Amino acid sequence: MRHVLLAAALYNVLFAAWSIFFPSQVFTLFGMGVPRDLFLWQGIGLMIGIFGLGYGIAATNPLRHWPLVLIGLVGKIASPFGFLWFWWQGSVPLSWGLMTIPNDIIWWAPFVIILAEAARGSTIAEPDLSIQFATPEAALSGSRTTCCLSLTDLSHRAPVLLVFLRHFGCSFCREALTDLADVRDRLESAGVRPVVVHMSTDERAKQVLRSYGLQGVDHVSDPSRRLYRAFDLRRATLGQFIAPSVWWRGLQAIFGEGHGVGELEGDGLQMPGMVLISEGRVVKRQDYGTIAERPDYLRFATAELTTSSAQ
Repeated sequence: MRHVLLAAALYNVLFAAWSIFFPSQVFTLFGMGVPRDLFLWQGIGLMIGIFGLGYGIAATNPLRHWPLVLIGLVGKIASPFGFLWFWWQGSVPLSWGLMTIPNDIIWWAPFVIILAEAARGSTIAEPDLSIQFATPEAALSGSRTTCCLSLTDLSHRAPVLLVFLRHFGCSFCREALTDLADVRDRLESAGVRPVVVHMSTDERAKQVLRSYGLQGVDHVSDPSRRLYRAFDLRRATLGQFIAPSVWWRGLQAIFGEGHGVGELEGDGLQMPGMVLISEGRVVKRQDYGTIAERPDYLRFATAELTTSSAQ
């Protein structure tokens, strides 16, 4: 995997250098007129070089830096389709498509294999698969939070908003923690107790929650994902993971809101979810359509309680 990514990095850097320092040659090579505004092609060359830098970073640890590989793969899939569109419009000759072979198509298979390896190796080892929860209710009584109470006992003291997170390195997980911190006081004022379920260790979770202003929030460490499975929170499908809406939301979360991308911790394909529990029973739940869904925690938790009080 490292060799593939280093080769991709070298290829991109060399192609970028060719495009920047000899921008007219590629048009001459394919029998096209040299455009007047060559700086546009040079700008494309610069972007290709930046992708090369990303592949070089990914080569240091392919499994950890799989998002860079995924971004590259999406670009390499989109580029040939872009060529076909412009060829159909008569903007470029068919010979221009030859460039998509070394630039894009030959990298599809190795990049997919790297991503498959990352998905396969992302799940934290499950130390005791013999303990399974038959029902969500059994999972609630069998799962203890950091306050040493089971989720069932905790829900008899106050309604519990159980938030199932993706791994802490996920941009959407970081966004969720920020949103949860924003409404924490209002949730607790409404009598709702937020509890976070994660796949990392208790110590790691304490550090992360503290950094988001969620110190003191109860949480459940579930590295074997028994609690996730008890509530039928499955691994993401391809559509739930790489849909265009997910990519757009990802760019907003990573760059627009500054959440960035961290190290993979747990199963990178685990879907998130949200459950409201009261007096040991599940009041309602929300299953996400994609990994990028952004729920309204306050509305979800308080709407049901307000309705119940009115009745």
